[in-house]
Amino acid sequence: MTEPRTSIRIAPSLALAVALAACGAPPEGYSLPGDGTGGSGEPVGQFSDLELAIVRAQLGSLPDRPPPSPTNRFADDARAAALGQKFFFEKGYSANGEVSCATCHIPSAGFQDNRANTSAGIDFTGRSSPTIINAVFGSGAAGSTVWQFWDGRKDSFWSQALGPPENEVEMGGTRTAVTALVAEKYASEYQAIFGALPALDAPDAVTEVYVNFGKAIEAYERLVVSRNSAFDRFRDAIVRGAVDSDELDASQKLGLKLFVGKAGCVSCHRGPNFSDWTFHNIGVSQANVEHVPAEDSGRAGAIERLESDEFNCTSRWSDSSDAAGCAVTRLSPRDTDTGAFKTPTLRNVALTAPYFHTGGLDTLDAVVDFYDQGGEESGYVGSQDRNIRKLSLTSEEKQALVDFLGALTGDAVASELTSVAGMP
Repeated sequence: MTEPRTSIRIAPSLALAVALAACGAPPEGYSLPGDGTGGSGEPVGQFSDLELAIVRAQLGSLPDRPPPSPTNRFADDARAAALGQKFFFEKGYSANGEVSCATCHIPSAGFQDNRANTSAGIDFTGRSSPTIINAVFGSGAAGSTVWQFWDGRKDSFWSQALGPPENEVEMGGTRTAVTALVAEKYASEYQAIFGALPALDAPDAVTEVYVNFGKAIEAYERLVVSRNSAFDRFRDAIVRGAVDSDELDASQKLGLKLFVGKAGCVSCHRGPNFSDWTFHNIGVSQANVEHVPAEDSGRAGAIERLESDEFNCTSRWSDSSDAAGCAVTRLSPRDTDTGAFKTPTLRNVALTAPYFHTGGLDTLDAVVDFYDQGGEESGYVGSQDRNIRKLSLTSEEKQALVDFLGALTGDAVASELTSVAGMP
């Protein structure tokens, strides 16, 4: 069932604070409560009206179903998902026969790559592979684009899946090799979903099969979902009218207070997926980090690639009926794009080390220290977001934030889904 809409009446001062939390860090001279007392002298484990209002309004539980995928008419086809799962674990189309999607999105490591700081297929990629668990939800905002890769250079899951097979560093293969493998090994399953395999010497035949290969992978990845974290159970109680819940322990509750207050995490990590799914420069240094380039322009280097991408939302391969409505048609470079990277989901974050696009930090303790210090002083391009500032957290507060992040771990996702007939 979809979570019912809850009408919340809050005082004007609370409404202002909730709005400020939605827009970013509070302006100078205005602070949200987050000192571990609820802003009014209350002991840890009890929440102020303001904090409860922010938890209800700015955080949330994942919806029952992923958002629609307007560019992929097979996105919720269970047969496509079953075939996409096979493609996800298939190594045969890589140049050396040893690399699959699961090589860099390791199920037992939270569907990301924990083998080094950055991912390695044929060679190291220069960035860490983000998790695909719950990634299908993006920000959770209706109609929002679920940008792919750290820089958002793809605008759908299926088009993202078409990048690595032809990337010489990742899989080092070709779309021709993918198509030949589909025809040789998966022809009957493919044809039951997408229709007869075209004659491979026909114009665009190889690309047609390649596109459907990507759309099947998206159908599978839409099922890689984890719900029912301790925080979800806590928030469910709050939405039902409770003012506290034993689903979180005392340290996790202090961490939640800090998350929505003093630490300002909710400025970017908000919504049902704990991410605004937009791009921010938080001052992550590229200097002296193994396997990463000395400079990375992030979102600024992705927009032109996205606009010219043969598989974007406006392309002939997209199933969208409204090309003019595609987000790619409304992009324009901004100064703040330089060195900016996508806000990752925090769901299951305790399972997905290493952290940041560089994979430069191994623990959540180190991540909290990074934010406490206001990011790095140098070693990155562009300028930091205004939200990034020194926090001056105590040791207890840092540990509380780490503990709260642990409360965002949901149900385990199977290494391989044994059944894909029932859609979420």
